[in-house]
Amino acid sequence: MAGLFNTIVRKGPQLIKIAAPTITNSVTNNTIRSSTLCRPRVQEPAPNFQGIAVVNGSFKNIELSDFRGKYVVLVFYPLDFTFVCPTELIALDERYEDFIKLNTEVIGCSIDSHFSHLGWMNTKRSVRFFQQEGGLGMLRFPLLSDINKTIARDYDVLLEKDGVALRGLFIIDPNGVLRQMTYALLTGQKEVKLLNQTQKVLRNIFKA
Repeated sequence: MAGLFNTIVRKGPQLIKIAAPTITNSVTNNTIRSSTLCRPRVQEPAPNFQGIAVVNGSFKNIELSDFRGKYVVLVFYPLDFTFVCPTELIALDERYEDFIKLNTEVIGCSIDSHFSHLGWMNTKRSVRFFQQEGGLGMLRFPLLSDINKTIARDYDVLLEKDGVALRGLFIIDPNGVLRQMTYALLTGQKEVKLLNQTQKVLRNIFKA
């Protein structure tokens, strides 16, 4: 899976880029769009997004401009009711207060409907992974529905053949400018490492 990473990190004036021209899912042999012309770019305006999200147990229309003045961490995951994705989203929820202290809103996004998101949140969250029922419990951050796949396509994480998104994480600054993007297939405990890296990047941006 080492070839499934495309990371761009900006720290202060320095831009570090580790990129592959194409990202291929070795299991399904899917390929994401490889043209740099249609990819989001660091230091340029982030693609706008809008849609219905589950916010505090209710449906709400949200869009990127709602979060002007805050950093946004936009997190893509493949599907609701899977047994790896809950660990990532629960880890984000457990660190939510840390993101708030960094003037940052977290938004989860998948191609599922908002009804599916709500059903997943209404499914019991267990303490241990092997005891999980596949549920999230109620999250403190929005889960955005991308049922028409527009957002995943705009952020270049959509696996066109399977119609689902790769895991991806994007940091957008208070002016709507993309500051970091990470494309990755992550499993197990690696989401904790990614969260640590994300919060470190946010702190470095504040210091810059």
